[in-house]
Amino acid sequence: MSKHALWAVLAGIILLALPVAAGEPFDHQHTQFTKILRAYVKDGLVDYQSLSQARGPLEKYLDDLGSVSADEIVNWTLDQKLAYWLNFYNACLLDAVSRNMPLKPDESGNVSPRQIPGLWTNYKWNTPYGKQDLNTMEFMQVRKLNNDLWIFAINRGVKGGGVQLSEAYTGDRVRGQMSQAVGFWLANPINFQASPEQHQISVSSYLHQNMKILERDYFRRGEFMGHTDYEIIAAKLYLAHGTDKQIKTLLYSGDFSLQNLPFDQNLNIRSPQ
Repeated sequence: MSKHALWAVLAGIILLALPVAAGEPFDHQHTQFTKILRAYVKDGLVDYQSLSQARGPLEKYLDDLGSVSADEIVNWTLDQKLAYWLNFYNACLLDAVSRNMPLKPDESGNVSPRQIPGLWTNYKWNTPYGKQDLNTMEFMQVRKLNNDLWIFAINRGVKGGGVQLSEAYTGDRVRGQMSQAVGFWLANPINFQASPEQHQISVSSYLHQNMKILERDYFRRGEFMGHTDYEIIAAKLYLAHGTDKQIKTLLYSGDFSLQNLPFDQNLNIRSPQ
């Protein structure tokens, strides 16, 4: 073998031994999703109709989320995982609803995501753990991340459910952003009202449906004596994340009663701009 041929063989062996260059690191700021949300979301309402006509960026973002490997996600921090799965769920919901626009009002003139057959089970997306639908993603991923405020942070497609923020959750800010989502939910009169003069608060039944999830962080036996478990959870949630000082004074006094508001399950849609 000539000297030149030998060097060619050795060079090939060296190249094969070198590690393959890693791809771009995952963007834990979820920049793509924030651009989408700022374009189509305002005050928790989504312009699904306009989104349905420009789905390319959302599909690209979902592809990027789905291309993350299970080995890669294992090494992330808990907050990075939390932001990833909240954004993944919300992006999938936006994807599924926008595919079905426009939705026609029912006999009562209402539009609901429940008009989409199999919204939570029939639509599937690639994830680090295989194809998953919205139900699977919620129960197998989001619920297991040790933060009960997820019920206010996922977009269920309804006005009275979790709040779709106008920015993506990020690994370095997700806990503050989730608190922001709770505050937004509490500030909406369809979800929470108070009459200090009558010593009364009124709370959406969405909170009652999820009270068992919130018990760990918002219920302690012996607090707010004379009140039900649910009243205690509602009061402590507002004291932790609400902003109205007059309402907080009422709740601190313990002299209040609670009534239920209906859970608004109309589509969280806003008109195209």
